[in-house]
Amino acid sequence: MANLIDIQREARQLDARERAQLALDLLRSLDGEPSEEVDQAWQVVARERLAAYDEGALPAEPAAEVHREARSRLR
Repeated sequence: MANLIDIQREARQLDARERAQLALDLLRSLDGEPSEEVDQAWQVVARERLAAYDEGALPAEPAAEVHREARSRLR
């Protein structure tokens, strides 16, 4: 069996798209199997938030402002 260093070396030889797919697959593997119940619960939350936004009860912020705030919190 290949060791981690060998696997990393081989992974770096993949093109960008393949590396991105590998990274996504590895991250997803940490979460375990997707849960239909959790997915449905998030869909309910998303619909409720969209309805609140459409009704004017939920304000929106420009993406650039949200990204700037997130970056400042990460520093």
